[in-house]
Amino acid sequence: MTDLATNGNLASTDTSTQFSRLYDPNNPTVALTTSCTSDCNQYPITITLTFNEEVQNVAISDVAVGGSVVVNGDNSLVTA
Repeated sequence: MTDLATNGNLASTDTSTQFSRLYDPNNPTVALTTSCTSDCNQYPITITLTFNEEVQNVAISDVAVGGSVVVNGDNSLVTA
């Protein structure tokens, strides 16, 4: 294989050294679950986020929950 200037690229014929990239155009989905019912009087309420694929670099600051605050820097959400 050669480029437009006819420079050879021997690595392109060796699949162990070829450059490859996987592109996933679909965003991951997330399901939120809790054991608490709609009239729950539990404190705190644990909510589990389950993604349909591996995700990286998810931080508590990426989650927006109405009527809640982050407390003590321990990633807990508590109803305000």
